[in-house]
Amino acid sequence: MTVHIDGEIVIARPIEAVFDLGADERNAPRYNLTMLKVEKLTEGPIGVGTRYRATMMRGRPMGSVVRRMLV
Repeated sequence: MTVHIDGEIVIARPIEAVFDLGADERNAPRYNLTMLKVEKLTEGPIGVGTRYRATMMRGRPMGSVVRRMLV
């Protein structure tokens, strides 16, 4: 089963101060309390095609793939 999640948030800070935090899914457990940890599965810099695996509080592990990045 594939689930597509789109989200948007406005943060009153310079983009340089927040982009790396939001782009790296390994930071998601800091602001998503249902995630225990997130592992980056691909090598190299974060971008289109980067894959992650998240360990959730309930249920089985969840995977995600970066499909696009908007700046």
